[in-house]
Amino acid sequence: MKLLSVIVPVYNSEEYLKRCIDSILNSTYKDMEILLIDDGSEDKSLEICNEYAKNNKRIKVFHQENKGQSAARNLALDNIKGDYVAFVDSDDWINPNIYEFAIKKIEETKADVIDFECKKVKQYENNSNESVEKYGIKEYKEDEILERYLYAGLTVKNCPFSLCRKIFVKQAFDKVRFPEGRINEDIIGVYRALMNCKLMLEIKYVGYYYFQNNKSTTRRELKTKDLDLLKACDEIIELSKDKGKNIKKYAKIKRARSDFSLLAKLAYYGAEEKIDVKSIAKKLTKNIRKNYFLLIFSPISINRKILITIFAVNYKIIEIPLKLRRKNGKRKT
Repeated sequence: MKLLSVIVPVYNSEEYLKRCIDSILNSTYKDMEILLIDDGSEDKSLEICNEYAKNNKRIKVFHQENKGQSAARNLALDNIKGDYVAFVDSDDWINPNIYEFAIKKIEETKADVIDFECKKVKQYENNSNESVEKYGIKEYKEDEILERYLYAGLTVKNCPFSLCRKIFVKQAFDKVRFPEGRINEDIIGVYRALMNCKLMLEIKYVGYYYFQNNKSTTRRELKTKDLDLLKACDEIIELSKDKGKNIKKYAKIKRARSDFSLLAKLAYYGAEEKIDVKSIAKKLTKNIRKNYFLLIFSPISINRKILITIFAVNYKIIEIPLKLRRKNGKRKT
């Protein structure tokens, strides 16, 4: 069996880290190395990593000063030994069957990447008793891969751009690294890796669980770093210039929808103090109006299109029903 490298960036994850590592160790695919990259944690995360490494030779621990998730992933990519590579975030977990099934299909078809379903959850669950074999597999070749990636980003609800819902052959990342010092790095990093792929498989089976921790609402407010999303979208548009018309179109829709997503975040949760709300809102609204018909005739959901129409007029219209909903929510609790 060929070696799978599983990369796990770790930062202040002591509460959930054991669950994450255990889920990987419990995978039915055993020929793997697990790279735990401690990104300058201030809690007991590094201690937990080292303890696991003492008891399992498949686990390798790396430590760096806090540089962010991209830098942690890049450090791991510089040190992987596997033929395949997968990524897991330290508060999430995997289905124990997914790696064995995915690698089997990759080897049977000579695919470069396989995509499986990701499910957002607020408590632990697992569908490991469900047979993965009954699920059909779709194939995408050459530019169909990029088109599918961008289209899924507009139509799939659960983490469509996530790096963690895929397994790649190592060669996909030979000349690809994640932009450091930014967030939303998955979007452009995955796109660049997919540019190196000739065949992608897709299966509608939940292989990854994305844990949503709602303890803190302050994290939801619009931050300056959130604007990195626009940089990633602009880079995708640039990389798509010599691609087919659908890839170009979906790249532009993704950029326009990102303006809406950021304005929606501002409307729903407000912004951190250092953000010039008036200036940002004006810029985002202007872009939404400019690309209004592109968005309205795109494959995104009707609910989003209704909100886009409201935001194109004035995003503050939504504040009144939001305040009422929050007030009613507080009464219920």
